[in-house]
Amino acid sequence: MGVLALLELHREATRTSWPAAPLDAFAAADFAYFEDAQRSAGQPVTPQRAATVTPALHAALPHLVADGPTTQAAAGLNDRDGFVNSLLDTVYGTV
Repeated sequence: MGVLALLELHREATRTSWPAAPLDAFAAADFAYFEDAQRSAGQPVTPQRAATVTPALHAALPHLVADGPTTQAAAGLNDRDGFVNSLLDTVYGTV
């Protein structure tokens, strides 16, 4: 349910300005969290690499909550671990 609320706030931000500050603070914390998670996983993190992985993961969220099997299969989201591993391999190379 939290993902849907976040998507709705982003949608609301296209119509009104009030969500901008809270979403900006959330995004800053989210980027820091994902950068730390990548570092904890032993990836050779740089700010640019972390900034590539985080939006890519976020782009998958609407497809995951919509739960369309054809779309998920086309995007590789029917194998979530495989999707994440492929993304990390693409950004970091096989480590």
